[in-house]
Amino acid sequence: FYAEYNLRLFFFLLLKKMDCICAIDLDTILPCLFISKLKRAKRVYDAHELFCEMKEIVTRPAIYKIWKKIEQYALPQFKNAYTINKPIADEFFKMYGIKYTVVRNVPVLKEAVCEGTSQGSGGGSEGSSYGNEKYILYQGAVNEGRCFETLIPAMKDVGCKLIICGDGNFMQQAKQLVKENNLESKIIFKGNIAPDKLAAITANACIGINLVENNGLSFYLSLANKFFDYIHAGIPQLCAGYPAY
Repeated sequence: FYAEYNLRLFFFLLLKKMDCICAIDLDTILPCLFISKLKRAKRVYDAHELFCEMKEIVTRPAIYKIWKKIEQYALPQFKNAYTINKPIADEFFKMYGIKYTVVRNVPVLKEAVCEGTSQGSGGGSEGSSYGNEKYILYQGAVNEGRCFETLIPAMKDVGCKLIICGDGNFMQQAKQLVKENNLESKIIFKGNIAPDKLAAITANACIGINLVENNGLSFYLSLANKFFDYIHAGIPQLCAGYPAY
């Protein structure tokens, strides 16, 4: 998949005019690097995470070796780069001696969303669809390493519903865990939700879930978007006690 994607991306970029090109994570870095050289364009690297240290990579030695070789070849050639927090910026500096600018995942504050549970008629129906019933919220990618194996069975001992908003590579396993624990009536999968509707759902939750396993340096040094979304909504969150948080 990645081989085909990189090949398609190279030829797509070959036909585009540009003064500067920005590669997002390692899965786009090679075409961006080669095209920037061909077109003599400036290049920038946007590191959403420590790509090679994600659970999906670091726990698979052969895959890790391939991506690490790509990283070691390409990253030193990107002198302009930015990432999501200082711990990850420090790690890149330690590995490659390049100073990464920090641009945090802080969304624009919308005061109206934070004022309470009365959202009116413009997009608040999703948030108020459970009436006055309390619910716990998980929003974001339903991926490996987000502690669903612990969270879902734990809901047997919790006196309210869990709403999961998002999709990802662990969705089928998560649904199977719900079925195995007979929690179909207690855990609701909403799938991907439009940002405006998600803001209303977040504001009406009693608590947000923001957990990741320490299965790789990328998770340990992470700073998820949902961390700030919960803060802006004015709700508490159950959060991993990792350095950035």
